[in-house]
Order: sequence, then structure tokens, then C-alpha cells
Amino acid sequence: MPGRNFLDILAALMTCGLVCSTVSTASAQRYPSVEASTLTAAQSKRLDEAVERALAYLADAQQPDGSFPAPVSGQPGITSLATLAFLSAGHLPDSRPYGDQVERAVEYVLRCERKPGFFNAARPGAVWDIDTPSHTGYYNQAIAGLMLAEVSGEMRGKLGEEVVSAIERSVAFTESKQLRSLSRRPQDEGGWRYPVPNPQDAFVTDLSVTAWQATFLRSAANAGFDVSPETIALARKYVRRLYKPEKKTFTYDHRRESRGMSGAGIMAMAMLGQHNSMEAEAAAAWMKDHPFTGYGQRVGQLDRFQYSVYYCTQGMYHLGGQHFREFFPPMVNLLVANQQPDGSWLPGGFERKFGMPYATSMSVLALTTHYGMLPIHQR
Repeated sequence: MPGRNFLDILAALMTCGLVCSTVSTASAQRYPSVEASTLTAAQSKRLDEAVERALAYLADAQQPDGSFPAPVSGQPGITSLATLAFLSAGHLPDSRPYGDQVERAVEYVLRCERKPGFFNAARPGAVWDIDTPSHTGYYNQAIAGLMLAEVSGEMRGKLGEEVVSAIERSVAFTESKQLRSLSRRPQDEGGWRYPVPNPQDAFVTDLSVTAWQATFLRSAANAGFDVSPETIALARKYVRRLYKPEKKTFTYDHRRESRGMSGAGIMAMAMLGQHNSMEAEAAAAWMKDHPFTGYGQRVGQLDRFQYSVYYCTQGMYHLGGQHFREFFPPMVNLLVANQQPDGSWLPGGFERKFGMPYATSMSVLALTTHYGMLPIHQR
């Protein structure tokens, strides 16, 4: 229960650098982000209009059961991303015009709990297969947990109590799935991977899943939930090991780099209490050498455009200063110029199967970073 041991856990987490000052989503609306001046007045206006159109599109797309359209393997993660998109623009439960959409989405996500703390719309099969629940399950769980932690301070009544209880279970689940004491792969100790191992992989953890789990745990800790300092310390060591000096950036699996993994590495380090580290600064420089110059463009074998847009924007924002001032305006221009007339964005490449609500939610979460309304978007 948040607050039960909060003073003790707060002291412990501050010791490892995890906790920053926390502001609720509602409070954030009263304190505009200091990065707002990064954009010109005209850019800010175009950004705001793009976000409004995107949220109208998402609201129209929501299904009667509260979910947003996506393949079952992407649920409830994609519904959680759409919910975060509304929250990131300041739309809270019990508010107009989108409070009802937020509440119905939260209810849907809670119904997806397959076992304590594991939020997945479908049961993972016994054999790993790409883009099935055996692959996506822990993404869904982490993103659902993140959304619930971000909205938890705004929920009231019975639904609010259910959200609190669900987050507690999800934190326990995440901590139980962190890989530890790996005698054959000690370099992977402290990370997370898939519900079912991929038999073709020599590695047993990866930065992509780990970055989402780290973000969820940071959000939960910020909201007052108990998070083990040992879990955070192990994860921090793992992410740091994924930085390769010869590549000058973070890697997915100690070998392969991509633009998305550079952003995920910077973001994960920040979530784990390591802001402005040497590794993050080097990865930011690598990112500047690989700019976003075309919609749908990918850099690296494993890259996903929308995924990279989200994590690179978050990473540069957490580094702040000149990094964000140089990165963000071109990103705004690229996304706004490629928004569809109905307010959506089109997914491409590996992401096409996850649909327009996914691509739209990720674009909104990148654009609204400088609003600073989500607690997890605050430094």
C-alpha cells in the first residue's frame, strides 16, 4: 500500500538515486514545462492542434469494452499507451471531454490481469513466436503497470482501490521476473526478457523489455509504492553494461545498436537514477549523428520508427538543455507534417501489425513530452 513504508523506502531509494520530486498529473497542469520555450509560437500552436486531432481520433476509435483497436498480442499495452496519451495532455478521470475514455480504458486493463500482476489479454503459448503473447507479454505488463501508476493518484472510490492493489501486484510480479544469478551469462544479470525464451537467442535479457520495466518501477516508486533498491541496483548495472564504448551507444543485446536502443538506454539510465551519465551523453551524441530525417525511417537492424521516436524524445528530454533544444523542434516538424487528415499516424515496418492507435499514441506521447503533465515525463 503506498505510504505504508514510504518514509523508509523513500530514504532507501534516494540513496540509490531513484526518486525525484513527484508532481501529480493535475498539479503539472498548473506548472508548465520549462522546456516550452524550446518551440516557436507557431510550432507550439501546430503541436497543440496535432495533439487535439490525435486525441479526437483515439476517442472515436475506442471500443465498447474500453480497449483501443490492436491485435490481442498487443493488449493491454496499446490500450495503456492510448490512455497515457490522454493523460499526457492533461485529460484526467472525471473530467471533460475525455475522462470517460480514461476510466473505461483503466477498467479494461484491470480485466486483463491473467495472474497476479501479469496484465496480458491472451495467454502466452508454450513456444516462443514473434509478436505473439510469448514475445509481447512482459511489454504489455510493464506498460499497463506504468499507466496504472501514472493515473493512480487521480482515481477515486472502488476503482481507485483496485488500481492501487493492481500496482502492488504488478511491482511484485516485475521484481520476480528480473533475471538474477546467471552463471552462464553474468553480463545479462539484472535485466528482463520474454515470458517464453526465444531458442534462437544466445542472450537471455534485452534493453527493450528492461527499459519498459525500469520506467514502470520508477513510476510506481514516484507514486509511493514499495520498490526494492536491490532490483534497481541490479537493473542499473545491467543497463550500464549494455553501453559499448566501441559503438559509443547502448546496444539491444551487447551487440546490436539502433536509434531506438540509444534512446531507451538514456531513458532507462534516468529512470534508474543515473542522469547525465557519461554513457548517456555519448549515446546522445550518437543520436545526433543519426537524426530523424524522414517519416518511417529506421536506423539499425532492429529499429522501429514510432518506438524510436518515443524513446529518443524521452531520452533527450531527460538529458535536457541543448540536447533537447536541438532535438525536439525537428521532431515536432516531422510528426506534424506526417499526421493523417483523421488525426492518426500510420505505422510502418515491424510496427504495421500493431495498428494506427499504437502509432498515434506513441506520436502523442513524444509530442506532449514538453507539456510535463505526466509525472514520468518530469525530471
